[in-house]
Amino acid sequence: MNKVKHILSTSHLQLLYQTLIEPYLTYCSIIWASPEINTILESLHKVQKRAVKVIAHASYRAHTKPLFYKLNILNIYDFSLSQILHFDYKILK
Repeated sequence: MNKVKHILSTSHLQLLYQTLIEPYLTYCSIIWASPEINTILESLHKVQKRAVKVIAHASYRAHTKPLFYKLNILNIYDFSLSQILHFDYKILK
């Protein structure tokens, strides 16, 4: 993504993120959210932050919280929490 960020627009970079990175982040996110395996989420979050900075054409020192909000992307922690809540809701109902 970093090599094509000067060629593609932000919307195309976001589509590239959704096709190349997001499926790997969503796969088994419920299991990764376990407190014992928190180091996996930390490393995935770093990769996700790097990708969001590339999409937004931000510097490597930019804060990513506003970028996640601007691009309408959930970070891995929020996504894992939503998956767990969705799973719990399915079990209860």
